[in-house]
Amino acid sequence: MASLLEKYARLVDGLYTKTTNREISWEISSWDEDLYGTIGSRRIKLSGGRNADGAPIERLEMVDGDSTIDGFASTTLSNVKPSDNFSSYYTKMRALRISAERQARGADDVLDDLLGNLEG
Repeated sequence: MASLLEKYARLVDGLYTKTTNREISWEISSWDEDLYGTIGSRRIKLSGGRNADGAPIERLEMVDGDSTIDGFASTTLSNVKPSDNFSSYYTKMRALRISAERQARGADDVLDDLLGNLEG
């Protein structure tokens, strides 16, 4: 059976892949700028922040309404090496949040439209 850390790493890996393939619809919260995505009947929340030492961290939470069911920070996976080109799960989780935010804001669609008009 997979350990909890392995499951967290697999969750980040899967979310990153689905997000970069535009298979998850992300929304930005109007009150705190956090990102929410739905996978099946479950909701995921992505946010950035700082730890007690002031270093940047990424957070991923599994939510049900206003309640957090489970969650972890990038520091939780600090001893786990991603199997792809990312140097750490912090960098992968940050790339995930940036990609999700671009989708939620429609930045990729606008860029594609502009390029289509310029090159078409």
